[in-house]
Amino acid sequence: MRSDELLNQQFRATKYSYGYDQREVDTFIDRAAATLKIYESGTVHSDIHTSDVGLEHPPITSQLVNNVRFTPTHLSEGYDQHDVDDFLDRLASAFRNLEDPEPRD
Repeated sequence: MRSDELLNQQFRATKYSYGYDQREVDTFIDRAAATLKIYESGTVHSDIHTSDVGLEHPPITSQLVNNVRFTPTHLSEGYDQHDVDDFLDRLASAFRNLEDPEPRD
């Protein structure tokens, strides 16, 4: 997964069913994309989570992706929860691969 893919990620909108707050999701994706850009630059590898890399917020990690919770919406626009949850699973996997690129037995 690349940073530009994150920035172009789209989710179905909800209005009358439950969703996630769009602003929170978009902000989180922006942070994840900024962290991925650091990896893509090749200047920092698996120690990104402990390095000062000039990000406004702490870098995103697979653990943070697994633990993120967004405010649910109902009767107002949000992003489809299933779309976002599926995306977060893929994002967590991508970060795990960056954090520990060594293959396991």
